Amino acid sequence: MIYGAYHEEYHLIKVIAPSNNQIDFHNVLLICDNTVVDKLQLIDDSFYANEHHMFFETNHLINFQKDYYIKVNDNFFCHLNVGKVIRSKKLEKEYRYDGFLGIDYHQEHTEFNVWSPVAKEIKLVLLKGNEIVDTYSLLYKDKGLWNVSISGDLEGYGYYYLIRINEEFIKTLDPYAVSSNANSTHNFIVNINKNNEMMPFDSPLLQDALIYELHIKDFTYHVDRSLSEYLKMARCSKIYEHLKKMNVTHLQLQPLNSFDDVDENKKDKMYNWGYNPREYNVPSGWYASRPNDCYNRIEEFREMINAIHKEGFGVILDVVYNHVFDIDTFSLAYLAPGYFFRTDNQGFLTNASWCGNDFASEKYMARKFIIDSLKHWVINYNIDGFRFDLMGLIDKQTIEEAYLEISKIKPNIIFYGEGWNMQSGISLNECANLMNAKKISKVGFFNDYFRNIIRGEENRFNVGFIQNNNQKINDFENVLNGSLNMFNSHLQSINYIECHDNKTLADYLDFLNDTNKYNAVKIDFCILLLAKGIPLMHMGQEVLASKNGLDNTYNDNTGINCFNYDLISKYQDMISLISNLVSFRRKYSLNDDVNLYYEFERHDDFIKFENKELLFYLKINDNNLIVSFDENTTIVFRNDMIVDEVIKELNLDKCGMYVVKKHAN
Repeated sequence: MIYGAYHEEYHLIKVIAPSNNQIDFHNVLLICDNTVVDKLQLIDDSFYANEHHMFFETNHLINFQKDYYIKVNDNFFCHLNVGKVIRSKKLEKEYRYDGFLGIDYHQEHTEFNVWSPVAKEIKLVLLKGNEIVDTYSLLYKDKGLWNVSISGDLEGYGYYYLIRINEEFIKTLDPYAVSSNANSTHNFIVNINKNNEMMPFDSPLLQDALIYELHIKDFTYHVDRSLSEYLKMARCSKIYEHLKKMNVTHLQLQPLNSFDDVDENKKDKMYNWGYNPREYNVPSGWYASRPNDCYNRIEEFREMINAIHKEGFGVILDVVYNHVFDIDTFSLAYLAPGYFFRTDNQGFLTNASWCGNDFASEKYMARKFIIDSLKHWVINYNIDGFRFDLMGLIDKQTIEEAYLEISKIKPNIIFYGEGWNMQSGISLNECANLMNAKKISKVGFFNDYFRNIIRGEENRFNVGFIQNNNQKINDFENVLNGSLNMFNSHLQSINYIECHDNKTLADYLDFLNDTNKYNAVKIDFCILLLAKGIPLMHMGQEVLASKNGLDNTYNDNTGINCFNYDLISKYQDMISLISNLVSFRRKYSLNDDVNLYYEFERHDDFIKFENKELLFYLKINDNNLIVSFDENTTIVFRNDMIVDEVIKELNLDKCGMYVVKKHAN
């Protein structure tokens, strides 16, 4: 803390003065416009080292848009700075603005709208190229809104804001901006509706979904190097040929909004997964051809989405609303310092995200920002769904309201995220975590329980069903039926064995020899694709991709995360297995909520279970085994392919899934 005065509550002021100053408590004055507006009343004081902390009450209703000063005797005079009042319940209630924020471009004029309840001044700086051409003052309206309308056609101009909260102006970007130059030193004024020719697309039904998580730089690294990543995804059919072979329905794309820790001008200088939010509504220039062109990243992003849709895939964006990369340079932290981020009882930032800050989604204007941002991606880019990073840090009311609002625009929108129980300054009962999954029935959750039962827990080996070492058949039955101990519907369960975090499945299984590893991965896909719920697979999981045992490769620039297309031919049998299992799953409606699995039995060499129509034998090794039937039986799936054969004996000779039709009663 430094010496000064701070506005803590509407009628409470804190003054910190040197402890050796003599204070006349009967003569502490509040001054505005060179006029004494109140004589403050001391209510408490204390000493900390060389600091004298004093709390005063004022009867004056402080105007946040005016400058106030505190005079203590004749030797201590200071500006009244914004303090904890920004987090007061009264401010939260009184400064709720529901209107449009950001720029509203028209050929004749452009409107600029900014929310800042405690700013003294906000100035708009217009740029042509990198040169300042003019500066305008925004006018304060009401409920925290600042506005200015500039006449003329400003399309293509750059802009940023200068904001004064206390005594100094600070440069900041527009938190609602939709375009920026490379590395976001300023924003661009654009017509977001220009050339907005997003093709109509009906996303595949959630019940039929197979989600494929990918990072577009890694997935396209070995494809035409002359194109940007957006254009590779838009124009290279090779990548879709592979996805179609596996019956994938949705692509979950790691963050594509503007993020830090890369250089958008020098594309190969650094690498990052993208979980470092810089600007939430601006497509990343790192994946664009010309990041300094105001429309290029918008146009290429749209071309990519249209191309993915044309190929028949839904697009799910990975979004990171739980934290920002650097709170010291983030625009919302400048516009309302102390409002948009959670703090503990002492006023320090909470850090459940392990990124130094946690976004206060429960605040009215923070919730509005998230919902407005999601609307932007759906309306302007036709996005089909969202995967929420660390969703357990976001309050459940925000997620519920966001789903309600976005589903009005796109009824079949998909919402899911990481629902870990993470303590972050608000009650766990208020968060969108697994503990509250049954209260948010339209939202899905990454099912760590499924992963741990089938593969084994992250820091323990040789304990999952795919290694034939987990003896809890009741757990297996539960996850195969959609983990209804955790969810209202199996469609809330995002079943996965591997994702971008942690080791790959192949690396996790490195204690096995090649044959046993391959068989374990086969068993993984058999369970993943027959279990009720929404299966998700990670890029490269199907070709036993390795990261050399590394756990967290979010900024590894060696190429270790890249997809190796040469492995496709080597693992063609695994890819065929995935495709056939997905087709089989749909043919026999295995993901219907009424078609439950039951009568689970564990044997030395296989696991047996059934549903109303079929008998399943999950063979967990290559030991030869014969199962005899009393009468002729039809086998419909053998090892890795769909069949239709009448048999009297079932030869379980290889690791894999075998399914026969039950006899009619």
